[in-house]
Amino acid sequence: MFEQLLTGGIEFLKLIGGVDLPKIIKKWKKDLTLLEALLEDAELQQFHSKPVRLWLNDLQDLAYDMEDILDHFAIEAQRYQLKKAEEDQVHALDDHSHHGILDNMVQTIYSSGSRAAGSLSTLFNPVDQDIRKKIDEITERLQDIKDQTQSLSLTAAHMLQQQTLQTETIRRQRESTSLVGKVFGRDDKKKEIIAMLLKDDQSAENYDVFSIVGTGGIGKTTLAQDVYNDEQLNGYFDLKAWVCISDVFDVKRVTVDIINSATQSNFDCSNLDQAQVKLQAVLNGKKFFIVLDDIWSDKYDDWYKLQEPFQHGAEGSRVIMTTRIESIAMMMVNNPTQHNIIKLESLSKDDCWLIFQQHAKVDSDLTDLRDVIIEKIDGLPLAAKALGGVLKSSPDKSQRRKILESNVWGEKSSVLPVLRLSYHHMPYHLKRVFAYCSVFPKDYKFKEMEVVLLWMAQGFLPETQTESMEDMGRKYLNDLVSRSLFEKRLYWEGEFIMHDLIHDMAQLAAGVVCYVADADTLRYVKPIRHLYITKNVQTLGNDEIMVPQLRTFLCKENSVHWIAFARLRHLYIDDTSLKEMPLGIGKLTNLQSLKRFMLASGGGIRVRDLRMLNQLRGRLIVSGLENVTHVEDAQEAKLHKKERFDGLYMKWGTCRDEVDDKTKRDVIEKLRPYTSIKECMLDGYMGSTFPSWLGDPTFNNIVHIRLEKCEKCEFLPPLGKLRSLESLWIGIMSSIKQKWVHSPIDNNGAFPLLEELSIEKCLSLQGDLPPLCPYLKTLDIIDCKEMRVSLPSLPLMQDLRVDGCKAMSTTADVISCAKRISFYNILEITGFNWRFQYLHEALSIVNCSFLPITIGQIPVTLQRLKISNCKQLQSLDFQDSSSSTSRFQKLSINRSESIVSIGRIPLTLRSLKIEDCEKVSCLEFNEQPPNFSCGNDNKKALKSEESEGVFLKASLELPLLTKLK
Repeated sequence: MFEQLLTGGIEFLKLIGGVDLPKIIKKWKKDLTLLEALLEDAELQQFHSKPVRLWLNDLQDLAYDMEDILDHFAIEAQRYQLKKAEEDQVHALDDHSHHGILDNMVQTIYSSGSRAAGSLSTLFNPVDQDIRKKIDEITERLQDIKDQTQSLSLTAAHMLQQQTLQTETIRRQRESTSLVGKVFGRDDKKKEIIAMLLKDDQSAENYDVFSIVGTGGIGKTTLAQDVYNDEQLNGYFDLKAWVCISDVFDVKRVTVDIINSATQSNFDCSNLDQAQVKLQAVLNGKKFFIVLDDIWSDKYDDWYKLQEPFQHGAEGSRVIMTTRIESIAMMMVNNPTQHNIIKLESLSKDDCWLIFQQHAKVDSDLTDLRDVIIEKIDGLPLAAKALGGVLKSSPDKSQRRKILESNVWGEKSSVLPVLRLSYHHMPYHLKRVFAYCSVFPKDYKFKEMEVVLLWMAQGFLPETQTESMEDMGRKYLNDLVSRSLFEKRLYWEGEFIMHDLIHDMAQLAAGVVCYVADADTLRYVKPIRHLYITKNVQTLGNDEIMVPQLRTFLCKENSVHWIAFARLRHLYIDDTSLKEMPLGIGKLTNLQSLKRFMLASGGGIRVRDLRMLNQLRGRLIVSGLENVTHVEDAQEAKLHKKERFDGLYMKWGTCRDEVDDKTKRDVIEKLRPYTSIKECMLDGYMGSTFPSWLGDPTFNNIVHIRLEKCEKCEFLPPLGKLRSLESLWIGIMSSIKQKWVHSPIDNNGAFPLLEELSIEKCLSLQGDLPPLCPYLKTLDIIDCKEMRVSLPSLPLMQDLRVDGCKAMSTTADVISCAKRISFYNILEITGFNWRFQYLHEALSIVNCSFLPITIGQIPVTLQRLKISNCKQLQSLDFQDSSSSTSRFQKLSINRSESIVSIGRIPLTLRSLKIEDCEKVSCLEFNEQPPNFSCGNDNKKALKSEESEGVFLKASLELPLLTKLK
């Protein structure tokens, strides 16, 4: 905001008003700088001081309003730029480019000089008074907020003193003891930790560190206490010590506490050197066990200093530390693994009920409410204990039910203050993004990029020369996971969730700016900036539902027909029943995040409504493009101005007959995106040629292209010229006839970075792969019946699948595919030596003619082999191997009428299936195991096999075989 105040705001206001306006904005910055120095103190005090909390809410609301005014300035300047560009285009006879239309307001002003000033003055004269009124109002509110700091005792000097006092108070409150009562639900983890403590192994250090990690209230300290007091450790260690570290990692204090706990004394000293010399003497030659409970500091130097005396203990010494932050555990553990970092998960429902019973007087009424109580506890032991205590003091049944229906985790409970420590220890940039996530309902499952794009739209993520905003967002997300505030969902890759109590903490931190509601309960609520609607709503921004300052609007499974929020930055309506965009979408000039833009036949929204949405970033899907029947609409969309797009996905439905081919081609030509996009998809385009910009080498950032169902196109664009292209998917285009590598450049230079190539259902496509694809890892060619596939050298190939082609050959000596090869329905195969020595997962050959009579030297690193309907093949032979090197598990052969023998089958085989292979007469296994004994049973088995026409050269025990057909 400060940057906006000193650049765009000042320069813009010079053009529309008197000379005092820049001075006012400079005063804003000065006052905000003063208030910023008080924020940390205010954040600490807000949880126990209602006046401070209200003061913070007012300050937050004011900051949003100031940003809104600055955004308004930027929008008006953008309108001026567009108006000026149109005027210049009219007056310039031969100027058909858009260069020189500056995107930055300050640059526009400086380049245009007095002409810009005059034009802007004219442009803004009708609203001058309104702008000045808003500025005066903000100045007055800012002064009032500053004046209140005196009565609230919020000063910079007081902040430092208060912070120190508060920290010490918190530390004293968080002191823990090594004593423990009955523990439920952690037996397995306890046994695991004790086994590691007692394990006698040689390591580079004389002591090992183990860490217990989990969210607040999950039971880390309780588990450590239970381990510390276990009888198995009595006498195993020469001395034990328990120290609670909490907020302040004061190396001298912690060292002294270890000494006093280990020696049961009251030692004290004046400096760190005396303390560490004493601890060294205490630990010297002793096998020690130390628990460091509740660590928050991520300063490696503190830990390095503390553990210096540990080096003098005896081998087999152990340290257990507990923390909520996984990155701290990684820092303190010698060699971090899943074994020495123990992550605690939520307790089971039964264990939570046992803890609850321990702290509440459970009668028949509470037993009937068991499910409700368990849902409130949600796997958190601290919550079970706290709720038991609350209900124990309320014997009245109706009162109990009111408690369970209310937000029981208020400030009077012990739960939120404990969890609040996690928030207190976060840096400011994490506090913002964490609090913002309270806009989601409880139990909401969100994906990585979903929340990152939301943070981007709000301006929470910085961008540097080395890291993009997306990278910073992922880093923030991983940090919140490391701090046990977000949980990765099991079995759902890339999805996250917040525990209900963590969500409560986020709501407390966000205050009133984030709101989850249905349309029935929502009316004009001034502080709301981020809104999630859970029930049907027809119109947003009308007289019934007034939230004019809204920045985020999330709406799922609802219908929205009108949106009038000029300050909206993020709009999510993907999962609604909408067939087209709501009216008013084109006026949302602050909008930065929009996943889908839908057009409908005869609708009120047209593609030109994208014109002013120049702040959009990320990926945009534009669907219903068959309804764009005027080239001017496509041109007015000005997609080439959307510099922040990462990806553009364009979709057409069934095209209308009255739209001629030239219009279709001209429309897509005018929908040219900005050259910095990374992804592009055309789905259902029905013009006869692709646009000239697709394949243009100026699009040097594009890494992914998908062309699908473009049924009228006969020629592919020169995609080989895209130097950064990594992934290409071409499919369902029956009219494509030309060689697919259609590029005027030398084929040897085409697709230099391509990693994934898929060509599917291009029935008329012809031609070969480029002769050199050095980075290609995945190749799929499916249902291209006229294509003759010539495989070049593919040194990094991982997955190769060719299915339904006319012919296949190779110019390479060896197919060096590393994982999977599938050859299906190929009429002709030539030039192969059928050696697959690099393959280690699966080989499938189905319905292929022109196979050799024998395929030999099949690698035993292969896991699965499938041969089906290969009429010429007569024998298979594996490489020589031992069971210790073989990974082979599954062999399936069917409908191969000529096959006679299969040699040297590895004994690691688990599944053997041979069907409709009438001539098979010999199966040879690779080696005879040590326990082979050809007794009567084996002779009977051998005779039985011979009667079926199959002779086993060695009738063996196959210890891993579980399936035989």
